[in-house]
Amino acid sequence: MSKIGLLVVDFQEGLVAENPFNKEKTINNIKLLIKECRDKNVEVIYVMHDGGKGDGLEAESDGWQMHLKKAKKL
Repeated sequence: MSKIGLLVVDFQEGLVAENPFNKEKTINNIKLLIKECRDKNVEVIYVMHDGGKGDGLEAESDGWQMHLKKAKKL
């Protein structure tokens, strides 16, 4: 038995705001992968880091939000 899925890990507002290397290319590539998976009914799973109270990635804070939720329009 085999299952295929896409795992998107820690692509959160607080991390994207730090301007990682090749930021725009990476964002576009991830958006494309997500779209391709959805078009083919492949499950997309998001894993989000919780930095704890007071951290920029504290659960439910602005920085904790998944960056790509804003990009679902693709």
